[in-house]
Amino acid sequence: MSLDKESLCINMDILREVASVAAAHAATALSLLTDRTILITVPDLLLAPLTKVPGSLVGYTRNVLSVEMRILGEVQGRILYLMPQRDARLLANFLVGRASLEEDPLDGLMESCLQETANILGGAYTSALARMTGRNVMLSVPRLRVGELLELLSPSGQDEFTFCVATSFQLGAIHPQLGGRLLLVSDADSLAAMIEAVRLTAART
Repeated sequence: MSLDKESLCINMDILREVASVAAAHAATALSLLTDRTILITVPDLLLAPLTKVPGSLVGYTRNVLSVEMRILGEVQGRILYLMPQRDARLLANFLVGRASLEEDPLDGLMESCLQETANILGGAYTSALARMTGRNVMLSVPRLRVGELLELLSPSGQDEFTFCVATSFQLGAIHPQLGGRLLLVSDADSLAAMIEAVRLTAART
């Protein structure tokens, strides 16, 4: 099954619902991990080439930390968890239990911690995708990189569609707010297959 951009736009509500449910599951997982309340926003759905994405991610153009995981199986795409490097360092310090939330340079322990955090988020996200689509969904090993946003999103220069789920989380009185973005990146054919799978699953329930 293949849909053009106009047809995908008509099915925007289905994609937004998938993103909302999956993001809520990821937020719950992050809340359990940090023991903090997690606030998420309504998904920002952008059907456009990846080169257009940076314009919707203000403050995420340079010095961005990305943990990328490929979605494998009957639903395909990529999940990227993005944070400004400063926020990533603060979050890693918090998660490894360091008393100070200074912006320490990332070391091996902190990188492993951030990769595992993204893996937990991605696992919760894809579990929701699997339930909503009735398809087998798996994740690749997380890959951590730092650089400019456009290079992180599209290292091969492919013209993919994407929808971006913006999340924010607050660590109580320890630090005012740390922000992150969770992105699901997929091409038109994969999004079309996802839409059809959601419809079939809904029709059976």
